[in-house]
Amino acid sequence: MSQFDYQLKLSIVKGIIAGYKDYVKVRNEAHKKLKVSNGYAFVKANHIDHHVALNTEKFVENTKRSAGPSWKFLLFSPTDKHQEKIFHFVVVNRRTFNKDKVNKGRSLVQNSGEPPEKKYLTELIELNRGVDFEKLSQSLHVNHQLNADKMLFDMINNDSNDKIKFIMITYDVDNISKMLKEIKVWIPNPITYSAIEFLDLTEEMNDVIKNDEHYQINEEEIEVLKQDREYVEWIDTEVFGFEIEEIKESDL
Repeated sequence: MSQFDYQLKLSIVKGIIAGYKDYVKVRNEAHKKLKVSNGYAFVKANHIDHHVALNTEKFVENTKRSAGPSWKFLLFSPTDKHQEKIFHFVVVNRRTFNKDKVNKGRSLVQNSGEPPEKKYLTELIELNRGVDFEKLSQSLHVNHQLNADKMLFDMINNDSNDKIKFIMITYDVDNISKMLKEIKVWIPNPITYSAIEFLDLTEEMNDVIKNDEHYQINEEEIEVLKQDREYVEWIDTEVFGFEIEEIKESDL
């Protein structure tokens, strides 16, 4: 796999949907078996990372990384025909993502001040140091969304120093229905630590859910999630003050 093409996009989308569906299944099973099962509300990211890995394993390497002693995540790295890593991506909950301060995310505790820097993200965002973001923004403004795929392909696969090396893929869940409502691709800027919305994969997500019953979740299954408070969708383990482990440059 040498490009961010339709097959890769669809595999990521299906992985996110399958992971969320699996999470809903586990929540229902725990709700039936246990007197108290609210702790399961905090494992959604694990299920989504796992299924994205399963759906992309033919052409994407995945490596377990640390975001502190209590939390792990998967770093995904598509490879070329020589098994060389082309770029990296992570999948994150939109609720913990702040497009204006990508390296810090959102503060999840009221009146807690600005959240601490997420060192593991800062290391990854730095990989985009050579990207001309002013040119990228202008190109996106001029070109239609349909051309964004080709732009991303060109900026990932060129041999120059300004190639994109790290992207972030976010998913979001509707507060009321508890159904997946969007999937988007972002390019983080290491100068400003802001992110540019590059691709919206929500249409692809809706098509998969509509046309394949394997990815559909019914209202009865989702009911258990409606008992969660809104903050459950936001929770980030870093709120508890764990020190973040840095990613070694040699691993990238």
